[in-house]
Amino acid sequence: MGAASVSLHSIPLTLHPINTRLMTDLLFIDDGYTHEACLAAVPGLHAALVFTYRPMTHEARDQVAQAVARQTSGTTATELLAHAIAAHVTTWNASCEVSADEIQKLVPGLFDKVYAILAGARPSDPLPDTGQVPEAYQAEADLKN
Repeated sequence: MGAASVSLHSIPLTLHPINTRLMTDLLFIDDGYTHEACLAAVPGLHAALVFTYRPMTHEARDQVAQAVARQTSGTTATELLAHAIAAHVTTWNASCEVSADEIQKLVPGLFDKVYAILAGARPSDPLPDTGQVPEAYQAEADLKN
């Protein structure tokens, strides 16, 4: 089954069979794989953090937003977000385990940036040792070259 080209409101589209989609494709989130991300150190604010994570789907983001909006059980928004982060971060270079309790202790700016990456609202910074873009969007950069 080959690709088919169509046009939608003057935007050319190429339709590909579902089974040819690459796992590094930044248009879709397939379950079961991880991305690598880095948040560069900001002097005076926070150290660098390198982590792997499972990206959040739109539905997962909505569920977190709804839980924060209707919180009535005494759970704070920070606790809800920390649990969401803990559910998606698989490893990190911090000296402690990935857990909601530890995530709540992150510097506020770092906490917000981690959540933004998981939710797809912010890209990763380049990796500190190599300066390379993490694999999560390296494939897209390769296509441009």
